[in-house]
Amino acid sequence: MYGFCDNSGKISPVIICPNAVSLTCTEDYNDLELTGEAQAYDNCEIDTIYHVDYVSVNQCHVGYVNRTWYTRDNNNHQTSCTHGYYYN
Repeated sequence: MYGFCDNSGKISPVIICPNAVSLTCTEDYNDLELTGEAQAYDNCEIDTIYHVDYVSVNQCHVGYVNRTWYTRDNNNHQTSCTHGYYYN
């Protein structure tokens, strides 16, 4: 995001998760081409963006994955969003 950079560090970044998707048993939830990536914006600079998965999928690939994306700006403010993937 372009514009005024508030160096006082009071403004947290904004993060937008991709939409939830359904996956087939042969598709890999780690494939970001299939599942999408979160987009993060800040009035200054994004320091990092990463995700953590909670996986509840059995050996037959039935279940779901909840993915929480985190972003942190260069003033150490963190924001997150969560979305899911479902195996049919």
